[in-house]
Amino acid sequence: MHDQDILSRLTIKKMNVALNLSRETTAFTADIYYEGEKIGSAENDGNGGATNVWIEREESIWADTLDPYILGDLIERWITAKAAAAEDIKRNKKATDATNKWISSRLKKGMFVYKTETHLCCASTKNLTRDTAVEIVTRSHPKATDFVFPAKFI
Repeated sequence: MHDQDILSRLTIKKMNVALNLSRETTAFTADIYYEGEKIGSAENDGNGGATNVWIEREESIWADTLDPYILGDLIERWITAKAAAAEDIKRNKKATDATNKWISSRLKKGMFVYKTETHLCCASTKNLTRDTAVEIVTRSHPKATDFVFPAKFI
Protein backbone atom coordinates (compact mmCIF):
# COMPACT_ATOMS: atom_id res chain seq x y z
CA MET A 1 0.00 0.00 0.00
CA HIS A 2 1.25 3.49 -0.80
CA ASP A 3 2.18 6.06 1.85
CA GLN A 4 -0.67 8.38 0.80
CA ASP A 5 -3.18 5.55 1.18
CA ILE A 6 -2.03 4.93 4.75
CA LEU A 7 -1.92 8.65 5.60
CA SER A 8 -5.44 9.17 4.25
CA ARG A 9 -6.69 6.62 6.80
CA LEU A 10 -5.00 8.35 9.76
CA THR A 11 -6.73 10.95 11.92
CA ILE A 12 -5.81 12.90 15.02
CA LYS A 13 -7.90 13.50 18.11
CA LYS A 14 -7.20 15.41 21.29
CA MET A 15 -4.30 17.40 19.82
CA ASN A 16 -3.04 19.92 22.34
CA VAL A 17 -0.45 22.43 21.13
CA ALA A 18 1.38 24.28 23.93
CA LEU A 19 2.54 27.62 22.51
CA ASN A 20 4.31 28.52 25.75
CA LEU A 21 6.47 25.37 25.53
CA SER A 22 7.25 25.48 21.81
CA ARG A 23 10.86 26.57 21.38
CA GLU A 24 12.69 24.93 18.48
CA THR A 25 9.87 22.56 17.55
CA THR A 26 6.13 22.47 18.17
CA ALA A 27 5.25 21.23 21.67
CA PHE A 28 2.17 19.00 21.49
CA THR A 29 0.40 15.82 22.49
CA ALA A 30 -2.10 13.92 20.36
CA ASP A 31 -3.91 10.62 19.91
CA ILE A 32 -3.52 8.83 16.57
CA TYR A 33 -6.36 6.91 14.92
CA TYR A 34 -6.29 4.54 11.95
CA GLU A 35 -9.62 3.98 10.22
CA GLY A 36 -11.40 5.35 13.32
CA GLU A 37 -9.61 3.10 15.82
CA LYS A 38 -7.08 4.52 18.30
CA ILE A 39 -3.70 3.00 17.55
CA GLY A 40 -1.34 5.21 19.54
CA SER A 41 -0.21 8.65 20.61
CA ALA A 42 2.48 11.21 19.89
CA GLU A 43 4.23 14.03 21.71
CA ASN A 44 7.01 16.55 21.32
CA ASP A 45 8.38 18.63 24.21
CA GLY A 46 9.18 21.59 21.93
CA ASN A 47 12.90 21.71 22.71
CA GLY A 48 14.15 20.66 19.29
CA GLY A 49 14.05 16.90 19.63
CA ALA A 50 12.20 14.39 17.53
CA THR A 51 8.50 13.69 17.89
CA ASN A 52 7.88 10.58 19.97
CA VAL A 53 5.26 8.29 18.44
CA TRP A 54 3.91 5.23 20.26
CA ILE A 55 1.93 2.82 18.10
CA GLU A 56 0.07 0.49 20.45
CA ARG A 57 -2.05 -1.33 17.87
CA GLU A 58 0.43 -1.96 15.09
CA GLU A 59 -1.39 -4.99 13.68
CA SER A 60 -4.11 -2.66 12.30
CA ILE A 61 -1.59 -1.05 9.98
CA TRP A 62 1.03 -3.76 9.52
CA ALA A 63 -1.32 -5.66 7.28
CA ASP A 64 -1.15 -2.64 4.94
CA THR A 65 2.62 -2.08 4.98
CA LEU A 66 5.80 -4.12 4.88
CA ASP A 67 8.18 -2.32 7.23
CA PRO A 68 7.16 -1.03 10.69
CA TYR A 69 10.20 1.30 10.80
CA ILE A 70 9.18 3.01 7.57
CA LEU A 71 5.64 3.21 8.92
CA GLY A 72 6.85 4.81 12.19
CA ASP A 73 8.90 7.40 10.32
CA LEU A 74 5.98 8.13 8.00
CA ILE A 75 3.58 8.69 10.94
CA GLU A 76 6.16 10.81 12.79
CA ARG A 77 6.65 13.14 9.82
CA TRP A 78 2.89 13.29 9.18
CA ILE A 79 1.87 14.18 12.74
CA THR A 80 4.77 16.64 13.18
CA ALA A 81 3.56 18.52 10.09
CA LYS A 82 -0.03 18.48 11.40
CA ALA A 83 1.13 19.84 14.78
CA ALA A 84 3.13 22.63 13.11
CA ALA A 85 0.06 23.63 11.09
CA ALA A 86 -2.08 23.63 14.25
CA GLU A 87 0.55 25.78 15.99
CA ASP A 88 0.45 28.31 13.13
CA ILE A 89 -3.34 28.52 13.35
CA LYS A 90 -3.20 28.98 17.13
CA ARG A 91 -0.49 31.67 16.92
CA ASN A 92 -2.39 33.55 14.18
CA LYS A 93 -5.58 33.47 16.25
CA LYS A 94 -3.69 34.71 19.30
CA ALA A 95 -2.16 37.57 17.29
CA THR A 96 -5.53 38.47 15.76
CA ASP A 97 -7.18 38.47 19.19
CA ALA A 98 -4.42 40.71 20.59
CA THR A 99 -4.78 43.12 17.65
CA ASN A 100 -8.55 43.27 18.05
CA LYS A 101 -8.17 43.92 21.77
CA TRP A 102 -5.71 46.76 21.06
CA ILE A 103 -8.06 48.31 18.47
CA SER A 104 -11.02 48.05 20.85
CA SER A 105 -9.09 49.73 23.67
CA ARG A 106 -8.12 52.64 21.38
CA LEU A 107 -11.69 53.10 20.17
CA LYS A 108 -12.93 53.16 23.78
CA LYS A 109 -10.45 55.99 24.45
CA GLY A 110 -12.02 58.00 21.61
CA MET A 111 -9.18 57.41 19.15
CA PHE A 112 -9.41 56.22 15.57
CA VAL A 113 -7.29 53.43 14.10
CA TYR A 114 -5.78 52.93 10.65
CA LYS A 115 -3.18 50.85 8.84
CA THR A 116 -0.09 52.09 7.06
CA GLU A 117 2.01 49.83 4.85
CA THR A 118 3.89 48.49 7.87
CA HIS A 119 2.05 49.45 11.06
CA LEU A 120 -1.28 49.64 12.81
CA CYS A 121 -1.65 53.21 14.13
CA CYS A 122 -4.04 55.33 16.15
CA ALA A 123 -4.70 59.04 16.62
CA SER A 124 -6.99 61.29 18.62
CA THR A 125 -10.34 62.29 17.18
CA LYS A 126 -10.44 65.47 19.26
CA ASN A 127 -11.88 68.39 17.25
CA LEU A 128 -11.79 66.42 13.97
CA THR A 129 -14.40 65.13 11.59
CA ARG A 130 -13.91 61.77 9.86
CA ASP A 131 -12.99 63.45 6.58
CA THR A 132 -10.48 65.77 8.24
CA ALA A 133 -8.90 62.89 10.17
CA VAL A 134 -8.54 60.81 7.00
CA GLU A 135 -7.14 63.80 5.10
CA ILE A 136 -4.53 64.56 7.78
CA VAL A 137 -3.39 60.93 7.95
CA THR A 138 -3.25 60.40 4.19
CA ARG A 139 -1.00 63.43 3.76
CA SER A 140 1.76 61.69 5.68
CA HIS A 141 0.73 58.12 4.80
CA PRO A 142 -0.81 58.17 1.30
CA LYS A 143 -1.44 54.42 1.37
CA ALA A 144 -3.19 54.43 4.77
CA THR A 145 -6.21 52.10 4.81
CA ASP A 146 -8.81 50.48 7.03
CA PHE A 147 -9.82 53.53 9.04
CA VAL A 148 -11.92 52.62 12.08
CA PHE A 149 -13.61 55.31 14.15
CA PRO A 150 -15.36 55.12 17.53
CA ALA A 151 -19.08 54.42 17.27
CA LYS A 152 -20.14 57.83 18.63
CA PHE A 153 -17.81 59.80 16.35
CA ILE A 154 -19.27 62.30 13.85
